[in-house]
Amino acid sequence: TSQEIKKVLEEVYANTNRLIRLVNTFLNVSRIESGRLTIMQSDINMVELARKVVQELQFSARDRGLSIELKSETDTVMANIDSDKVEDVVINLVDNAIKYTEKGKVIVRVIDKDKRVRVEVQDTGQGLDTSEIKPLFHKFVRGARSFQLHTDGSGLGLYIAKRVVDMHAGEIGVESSGENTGSMFWFELPKK
Repeated sequence: TSQEIKKVLEEVYANTNRLIRLVNTFLNVSRIESGRLTIMQSDINMVELARKVVQELQFSARDRGLSIELKSETDTVMANIDSDKVEDVVINLVDNAIKYTEKGKVIVRVIDKDKRVRVEVQDTGQGLDTSEIKPLFHKFVRGARSFQLHTDGSGLGLYIAKRVVDMHAGEIGVESSGENTGSMFWFELPKK
């Protein structure tokens, strides 16, 4: 039926994007380590960027029985950023939230903070113990319990995300009250 064909095509699309992201991950690590990772900034609407990511990853969320939504008090929050690289950061945070959440939802927020823009990705997933948080943004590190829910993953996504945010003179972090309490990964970037 056409519904079955649509479902297969959605899965092919999602898996193709996942493979492209994996190749880009390894290319970006190579660029970081050789000092060749550069950013090309332009004025970008962060709400639209986040909306695009939410739409792209809705199939993955739906496959896991999760809801995903974007929340913003405004339709426009402009920032002078490298669109592709910051989009990769948002994709990584949302993809992780989907992977490590068994039930519930993922909420992506874009918050206008005057001279900065904040993006939050909150989930109802397995949460993090305080001992797991500090090393998370290092190379090849994953949460201690991450292998129980999701066996694949390079342990490079957050490492790259931190480098990209650093290159934009921003900050990145995570908050969690412990195991089974969900997590909120966030980053803030200067608008100019």
